[in-house]
Order: sequence, then C-alpha cells, then structure tokens
Amino acid sequence: MRDRYKGQELSMLAALAQIERECAGICAAAAERLEERHLRGELSDLRNDHLRHLEALNRLIFERQGAPLTNVPSSAASEARWPRPPAARAGAPPGEVLAGVLRREAMGAGAYENALLHPWDRASRTVLDTNAWDQQRHIRLLEAHTRALVPPRPTSARAANHRHEPVHFND
Repeated sequence: MRDRYKGQELSMLAALAQIERECAGICAAAAERLEERHLRGELSDLRNDHLRHLEALNRLIFERQGAPLTNVPSSAASEARWPRPPAARAGAPPGEVLAGVLRREAMGAGAYENALLHPWDRASRTVLDTNAWDQQRHIRLLEAHTRALVPPRPTSARAANHRHEPVHFND
C-alpha cells in the first residue's frame, strides 16, 4: 500500500524541502537588513531551524529513492540569488522586514498543514509534526516582534468621528 503513495509523498516532501530552503534564504536576507543585534540573532536561529528541517526532509526523500535538494547554502552571501521578503529592501523599517518573513513562514505552515492530511508512516509523521510545530513557533515569535515594532494603524478621520447613534423606528 505504501508504494501507492510513493509519488505523492515524494512530491509533497520535495515541495516542503523547497519551502524550507527558501525560508532559510529569506531569514538570512532579512537578517542582513536589520541593525538590531537580537533580531539578527533570532533570524539566524530560524534559518538554522529551516536548514535542520531541510536536512530531515532530504533524508525522507532519499529513503523514498528521490533526489534530495542540493546547493544548501553555507552562508548568507551565497543566498543572494534567493527570494527576499518584499520588505527586505535597504532601509526598510525592522517591523516591515519581519512582517515579510512572517508572511513566508505562514505560507510554510499552511503547506505543512496540508501535507499532514496525508497518511504518512510513523517516522515521517514525526518529522513533519516536528517541523510544523517549529513553523508555528516561528510564527508566534515573529508576530511578537512585529507587534512590538509596528505601530498600530491609525484609524481614518471618518472612522474616528463616526458615532453609533441609536436608530429609532416608528417615531
């Protein structure tokens, strides 16, 4: 029965591995844009998590006779060709940079949620559950930092001046 799912599993694992590789690159690119030492350190930790996830996914791919993803970066400089979060432009405020990383992490978390709907063997499910849990942890961490850095949006003048007055019918 496992052979029946082999092609699907390889496709899902390859897609997740690609997402992890991109997230590692995005975390490195975002860290390059930030001056805040603690945020750079957090993004470096997230990058390392993604590389660890990629390694675990590559093992699962190899076990299924698939071709693991290669060209795993060894430094941020080698990741220059990778996609950057939209807000990771030079001079972007730290909150915008983190919000860009957060959006990508959320997409990765959704991919894990979808993949976990598949009937995986126990060892594979353990790897995917662990990676998915880490993705959620990344999201919570980035949300907290983003909230601390991004001021709340001002309400429009119309919304600020709008008063809800009771409506009386049959007066």
